[in-house]
Amino acid sequence: MLLREKILFTLAVLVLAADPVAAGAAGPVADADEVALRTVAAYEQAGSISATVAVHGPGDREEEILIRAEPPDCFRADLLHPEYHDGVGVVVVRDGLLWKYWPPTADFPATRGATTDNLSNVPGTYLETAVSALRSMTVGAAWTAEHDGRPVYLLRTAAPADPWPFPVETESLRILVDAGSMEIVQVEGIDRDGAVLLTAEFGEMTTGVSLPEDIFAFCLPKGIWQRVPPVTGAPLLNLAFFLSHLLFFASDLAVVFHAWPYLGYRQVSRENILENRTRRRIYEAIRSMPGAHMHMLSRLTGTNIGTLRYHLALLQDAGKIVAARTGGYVRYYENSGRYDENEMKILGSLRNEAKSTIISILFREPGLSRKEIAARLGISGPAVSRHLKHLCDDGTVEVGEDGRTIRYRLDARAGAFLDDVLRGKKKRY
Repeated sequence: MLLREKILFTLAVLVLAADPVAAGAAGPVADADEVALRTVAAYEQAGSISATVAVHGPGDREEEILIRAEPPDCFRADLLHPEYHDGVGVVVVRDGLLWKYWPPTADFPATRGATTDNLSNVPGTYLETAVSALRSMTVGAAWTAEHDGRPVYLLRTAAPADPWPFPVETESLRILVDAGSMEIVQVEGIDRDGAVLLTAEFGEMTTGVSLPEDIFAFCLPKGIWQRVPPVTGAPLLNLAFFLSHLLFFASDLAVVFHAWPYLGYRQVSRENILENRTRRRIYEAIRSMPGAHMHMLSRLTGTNIGTLRYHLALLQDAGKIVAARTGGYVRYYENSGRYDENEMKILGSLRNEAKSTIISILFREPGLSRKEIAARLGISGPAVSRHLKHLCDDGTVEVGEDGRTIRYRLDARAGAFLDDVLRGKKKRY
C-alpha cells in the first residue's frame, strides 16, 4: 500500500472511531474496495436516476434539488431554492453542453433567459462526485452502520482533485451506501480538520425507470399565460428559447404579449383559474392533504414536476393557495384562513414520518431527552438531532434544560392545536 493510502486509511479509522454517525457501527468491513466497486457498479447499471437532493450547510443553508439523469450524457437539475444560485431555476447538461435558465425576478424582470456554456459540472452533481471518488479506489475504510433505521455501509475516501459542487476546502468524502440496494443515500464533504462542510442527502430515489421524454426541455417562463391546449416537446422548447431571447429587450416586451393570443394562449384569471382539469386536480389534492410538498403532489396527481410548478405558481398568483417552508420543504395549503402560520408548519411536519412520530411522542411524554427520543424511535442520534433542529426552528418544539440534560417538549400552541384535532375541534389531517 502506498504511503498516501496508508495515511488516508489511518486518518479514516481515527475519524470514524470518533464519528457520531458511526457510533452505532457494527465494525469495519474487511474489503472496503469491494464495497466501493459494488456501489459504482450499481450506479452504472441504473440506466436512469431520479432523486431529490437535500443539501445542508454551510451556515443555515437548506436547499432542495430535483435531479433526473441518464448517466453520463444527460442530466437535469431543478433548483427548488434559486436564491442559492443567483436566480438559476433549471440547469441541464447534455453531451457536455450546459444550459441554464434564469426566470424573471423583481430585480431583473425582463432581462433573464436561456444561456449556454461549455461546462460539464452543474449544481446537483453530488452523486457523480461521490461515484468519481469511489472509482479512484482511495477508500480508507468501510464500516457497517445504521442510518435512519436501515443498514448502510459508511465509506471514507479522498475527494476528487476538483470536489465541486462541494466546497474547495473538501479534503475527503464520507459516503453512506444502502447495504441492500447499494445506492448512495448521503454524501458529506469533510475538511482537513474533520469538520463537515456540506451534506447532500438523496431521497425518493428511483433507478432503471423511463424518464420523461422532455427531460432536456425547459418549462415555460413563470407567468400568467397558459397554452390551450397544452404544448409539449420540441415546439415548447423552441418557443421558450424564442421568448427568452425576446425578453432581453424591454422594447420587444409589448410585442411578445400582444402575440400570445394569436399563438393560442389566453390570460388566466381568478375566475377561470380552476377551469383547467390538471390545475383543479392539484388544488383538490392540496385541500385534502394540507402540507403536501411538491414531490408528494406530483405523486398524488400524476403530474410531472415542471408542469406542477407552473400550475402551483398560477394558483399562488390567484390567491387560491399559500406556501410555507417547513423542515427543508416548501409545503402548500388552501388559502382560506383555515390554518394559521403555526398550524401550517405543524401540518407540514406531520407529513414526515419521523417528525410526526417525534411530535406524537412529545405530545404523550413531554420533557424527553434526545437519547430517550432516539430509543423510542429506534433511529440514530444524529438523525433525531436533525429532525429536532427542524422542529425547533419551525417553533413546533421547544428546548429546556434539566441540569446538564437538554429536554424537549411541544410548543404550547402546537400542543393546543393537536389537542383540538383529537377533540374534533379542528379538521383531522
